Amino acid sequence: MKYIDPQKTQMHLSCRVIRHILLYFGEHYGRDELYNFIEQTGMSLDYLEDGNNWISYQYFNNVLNALVEYTGDINVPYKAGAYAIFDMAWGPLEIICKILRNVGFIYKSLVKYSSLFSKNSRWVIEDKGRNWAIIKFIPLLHFPQTKNNCKNIKGQLASFPNILGLPNACIKEVQCAAEGADSCIYEINWINKSYRRVGLFTLLLGIVNTLVIYILISLEIIDLSMLSKAAFIIIPVGFFLCGMILDDRKTLKDNIEVIEEQNDTLVDMLINIEKLKESLQKKVVERSEELRRSNERLLKTYTELRSNESQMIQSEKMAAVGRLAVRLAHELNGPVSAIQSCLHDAIDETMLIGEGDSCEERLIKAVKAADRCENIVNDLLSFSNNIGDTSLVLVDINDILEKCIVNAEEEISNPYKIIIKDLTQVLPKIKADSMLLQQVFMNIIMNASDAIKGKGQIIIKTEMVEDSVLARIFNNGEEIPKENMNKVFDPFFTTKAPGKSKGLGLAISYNIIKRFNGDIRVQSKPGKGTMFTVTIPLFVERSSET
Repeated sequence: MKYIDPQKTQMHLSCRVIRHILLYFGEHYGRDELYNFIEQTGMSLDYLEDGNNWISYQYFNNVLNALVEYTGDINVPYKAGAYAIFDMAWGPLEIICKILRNVGFIYKSLVKYSSLFSKNSRWVIEDKGRNWAIIKFIPLLHFPQTKNNCKNIKGQLASFPNILGLPNACIKEVQCAAEGADSCIYEINWINKSYRRVGLFTLLLGIVNTLVIYILISLEIIDLSMLSKAAFIIIPVGFFLCGMILDDRKTLKDNIEVIEEQNDTLVDMLINIEKLKESLQKKVVERSEELRRSNERLLKTYTELRSNESQMIQSEKMAAVGRLAVRLAHELNGPVSAIQSCLHDAIDETMLIGEGDSCEERLIKAVKAADRCENIVNDLLSFSNNIGDTSLVLVDINDILEKCIVNAEEEISNPYKIIIKDLTQVLPKIKADSMLLQQVFMNIIMNASDAIKGKGQIIIKTEMVEDSVLARIFNNGEEIPKENMNKVFDPFFTTKAPGKSKGLGLAISYNIIKRFNGDIRVQSKPGKGTMFTVTIPLFVERSSET
């Protein structure tokens, strides 16, 4: 750290002005830490402790700022200011103030002798009474006032009555130069010690009265031989005590007025603090509510983004597989048709020439295999084809499910697999393709049947939620493993034995529902089964605007 050369520092403030800060820091943090603190400010502690030295106004403010930063307390300039009365900081003036027992004299002395320790400001007493004063602090040009300096001055002004063992004065800053005004104005009121003016006067009066009586007795003008000599002491003391009582009553009356004024000020401050507290509480509540709503919106947005992300991934997978399916279907369609044609011709010729049942049987199996290939190609085309609005009509979801239940009961040979329906009777119609929607529900119902091993139930329920119609298909069979939940709607994904499923049923169903602007979700929990939820928005008739 490069030290400031004491010989080159500007003579704005006497080092007596900074002494209270050194006293405060040393008492709270120790002498060694004080050395380190002052070293960080770029000055020598020995130099600052000599009251005959001077420092710049900028350095003084730098020390206040460093003190706030070191302690982390924004009110520490005020607390340090209260140390201005310690360690005979005022020298002989402090002794005179104690003898005179007069707080007002202290403030008058501050203003009168301020030029001896400060060259960057001017002090003026605007008005003054027994227990109050209005003091103006005027920064000179090029010496802008700071908030920390304001707090430090208020701490010093409040502590001056402590010189006489009295409580702190009440300080009210009615104007602040740090906020753009040309000066700081402080209203100060304090409690006084008892006056002794009347007491001293009555003591003198008692002494004079005693002397007069003594002279009259000496001249034998009056005869007071019966009086005790003690009366010559009692009379002046009595006068003095009466005077002290009058002094105490006067001081008490003045102090009561000051206390009442301070109480009024404190009440006003408490009222303002309470109002500020209520305002802050209201703002905290409003802000908390705003944050809560913001968090809810963020959570909703996050959930939607996750859902949209999942749907986009699924859609991209569907689109990619759809493009592959179209290409494969077109590539396979020609060869499969040629194989079927050749096989049918071969069967016809075999029957004509009577080659035998064995050859015919093998050809028929080949035709069935070719037909199965054709079905796969058709499924691929069905998966990839776009569904235009022209094929969509208003349909009743309950009617479609009734047909699906009848067909499913015919296909499910196990009598222990029971289908239970819980259809809401009055539901608005939706816009969809009846055959494709029936295909979706059949795929889900038959998958539910396959998940049930032995005895079980398939529950089909419909309801309306907000502006959509929901169909829930639940089965209490085996749950879907957690690792397979994200693959359920993937094309060609299946857990069934080879040849039992092509793995396209749910993928096609997902594609169909999405083209109806709907959604299809699956939930599965161990021991509780699996539920598919199909959501399709209601059809809203839009009137044309003219």
